[in-house]
Amino acid sequence: MPVYRYRPLTEGEIRLVRLPDISFTPSTITPEVTIIHTRSDTAKGPFETLSYVWGPNPDRQRIACGDGSFLWGGTNLVSALGFLILRQKREITSSALFWIDALCIYQDDKEEKEVQVAGMRHIYQSAKRTLAYPREPGDDSHLAFVYFHNASAAIAHDFRTRLRSTDLAAEVRKTYYLAVDDSKFMQWAIQLRKSKLFLDCVHACASPDEKLFGPFQPYRTRILTAIASLLARPFFQRIWIVQEMAVSTEVVMVCGQDLCLLTTFQALLEAFRESKVRWDDFANEPTKLEIYKGMTQLSSVNTLRNDRMEGKDGKSLLLLMQGCRTGRATLAVDKIYALLGLTRERFPVEYEMGNLQSVEFKVNVYLRLAKYFIARHEGDNLLYEAARSDLTTADCLSWVPDWEQCPIRTNIGHTMSMMTRWYFDAFGHLKRRDQETPRKSAPDCEMKLSTNNTELVTEGAILQKILIVGSASTG
Repeated sequence: MPVYRYRPLTEGEIRLVRLPDISFTPSTITPEVTIIHTRSDTAKGPFETLSYVWGPNPDRQRIACGDGSFLWGGTNLVSALGFLILRQKREITSSALFWIDALCIYQDDKEEKEVQVAGMRHIYQSAKRTLAYPREPGDDSHLAFVYFHNASAAIAHDFRTRLRSTDLAAEVRKTYYLAVDDSKFMQWAIQLRKSKLFLDCVHACASPDEKLFGPFQPYRTRILTAIASLLARPFFQRIWIVQEMAVSTEVVMVCGQDLCLLTTFQALLEAFRESKVRWDDFANEPTKLEIYKGMTQLSSVNTLRNDRMEGKDGKSLLLLMQGCRTGRATLAVDKIYALLGLTRERFPVEYEMGNLQSVEFKVNVYLRLAKYFIARHEGDNLLYEAARSDLTTADCLSWVPDWEQCPIRTNIGHTMSMMTRWYFDAFGHLKRRDQETPRKSAPDCEMKLSTNNTELVTEGAILQKILIVGSASTG
C-alpha cells in the first residue's frame, strides 16, 4: 500500500477529511478516510475541526485512504477517528467532514505548512464546531461526564428560575428551543453576556458542597479524582488548544462515547473553586503540577473567549506568551506560532524542514522574536521573561527568553489576574499597565542591540543610590 500523495493547494484552498459512513470497533480496524479539497471562504458550516494530542513520532499507525494509499497518524488520532465514525450520526457530530491538521496539511511542504498554520484561526472560526479529544476513556472518565450532565442540568434549572424574575424573561421565551438542552441553554446565557447572573447561580449551587454534588455525593471522591485525572492529561497542557478553543464557535469535549460542552466544564470548574475544592487532595504527586498547568490553559481560553464576546479581541503577542508560558508544544517554535491567531501583530511563520527539532533553529527564531519585541519597546518585559528562564540549561543568549522552558519563577501578576499586565514599581506598589496597544513613546529604559546582534545594551535612569551596606547604625 503506497503512501498518500498530496495534491498542491491553490490560493485560498484547504483540505478536509471525509469519514466513511460505516461503523467499526476503534483500535481493532484501521479507519479509512477520503481527502478532499475545498475553498476556505465557502466551507462555512459543513465541516468540524478536531483538537487532540499528536503524541511522539514513533507512536504512529496507518490510516487508510479511499484511493488505496495510506497516511500516518498518531495513536490518539486513530482512536479519535474511530469514535467519531461510530458517533457521526448521533449528537456529537452532524458532519462527516473534518479539518484535522496532521492529515489536512502536507507536513513535508514548507510553504504550504507556513500558509496553513498562519491561517488556522480562520479555519477554526469557519468550522461549525471544534471537538476536543483529550484521549481514550479511562480513570473513571465516564462517571465524570455523567456527573457533568446532571450537574449542568441542576445549574440550568436554577438559572431558568432566576431569569424569570428579570427583564430577560422575554429573551428566554424567544430562545426556548435552546432551553430544551441544558448545556445549550447555559452556552446561550453566557453568550448573551449575562455572566454575572450566571456566576451568581453557579456560586449558589456550589454552596454547600452537598448541593453541588446532590445525588452524586456518595461518589464525590471518585468524581473529583476522575476530573483531576482528566485535567492532568497532556491535552490540557498543549499550547495549541488556546487558539483552537478560544476562536471556535462551539467546543465539545469528547471522551469515547461521552461528551460535554466546554462552557459546562468551565462553569463546573468555577463552582469547584467556589466550593474550595483542593485538587491536591485528589491527585498523586507527579500529576499535581500538571493539573494546575491545565487549569492555567483553560483560564486563558475562558478569558480570550469572553474578550471576543465583548469585542476586545487581539492581545499583545508578548502578553499572550507570558500568560501561556507553561503550555507545551512538540516544536519549540510552536510556542510562538500557536498564539499568532490571537493577536493583531504580524510575526512571520517560518519552518526549516528537516531541521525543526534542532537547537540552532529554535535559538534563531527566539532571537528574531526578541529583536521584534525590542523594536516594539517591550524590552523591559522581555528581560523579565529571560530572568524566569533557567540560565544554566537555557540554549539562548542570556537576554533572550527560552520560551520552551517552563519558567522557574512565578509571575505574581499573571497569578493574580490572568491575561492582564501587572507590574511592581521600585517602591513595591502594584500597578496596572494597559497592554492592548503598543507603546507610542520610548520607555524609561533605552535598549539597543550591539553591531553583532548578540549583546543587548541598556541605559536607564538612576532611581536611588545605595550609600551604606552593612548593619544599621545605632549611634
